[in-house]
Amino acid sequence: MRDSEHFFFEVGHFDAFLRDWLAGDVALPGVKAKLGEWLNAEGGLRAWDISRDAPYFGFQIPGQPGKYFYVWLDAPIGYLSSFQTLCGKIGEDFESHLRAGTSTELHHFIGKDIVNFHGLFWPAVLHDEQVARHLRNGPHFPRRWPGTGSAALLLRGQVRRWRRRSRPEPG
Repeated sequence: MRDSEHFFFEVGHFDAFLRDWLAGDVALPGVKAKLGEWLNAEGGLRAWDISRDAPYFGFQIPGQPGKYFYVWLDAPIGYLSSFQTLCGKIGEDFESHLRAGTSTELHHFIGKDIVNFHGLFWPAVLHDEQVARHLRNGPHFPRRWPGTGSAALLLRGQVRRWRRRSRPEPG
């Protein structure tokens, strides 16, 4: 075992937001129940390690040689990046889909093993805009990222809901 400094996202800071968000029509009842188990766990939501040491794949954390973002931090960003590429190819205005009041919705079709990332972590990331400013301005991250920030620039802080009629499972 070796010592290593890691970067954490303090998802527990978003407890009230997540509870309020989950009260809406955002997931199937079984998924909401599982997410509720994590929210109601003794001690609350724990900070999630969003970094990995080399050798690892993916995106290196700027200014942190040998440190990489954990795949479930950058994967949902990649979903939107793919949509942005599609918009460019078909002549759609990507930014128009991100504005407040738009009818655009983001749907995630996920496996049960990643419910916590899509149902707690990612909504919290999108809700907060602290680190979004760092992402917007390029590869600048504080030495010890407090984890109270996000990729909210991608959805301008708006968490899109999953619509029941589009879900792959009955319910």
